[in-house]
Amino acid sequence: MIPVNVAAGGCQGRDLARLAAGTTGDWRTAPSRMLLLCVQGRDGHAITVADGPKPRLTRGQLILLEDTTGKGHITHVVGATDHVAVAMEPPAGWPGS
Repeated sequence: MIPVNVAAGGCQGRDLARLAAGTTGDWRTAPSRMLLLCVQGRDGHAITVADGPKPRLTRGQLILLEDTTGKGHITHVVGATDHVAVAMEPPAGWPGS
């Protein structure tokens, strides 16, 4: 990951993350409740969640990460394109905030 402060609309800046094509991570939790917006990655970023779902995040999609405790999730970059995403704290008033 390459940490960079960003600002996105009413959201608090967080990080710009880059994962190389083919990368598979270990189990981890999100450092805080955050929104993840995929800005690059044609084939997607597969996320294996401890309770079973395996969503795939592709360019232009947004997902809410809430697994701040427990086993967490595993990430895998699918395809030959690096995955780049902006991670940001949800704005005030976002459901569950």
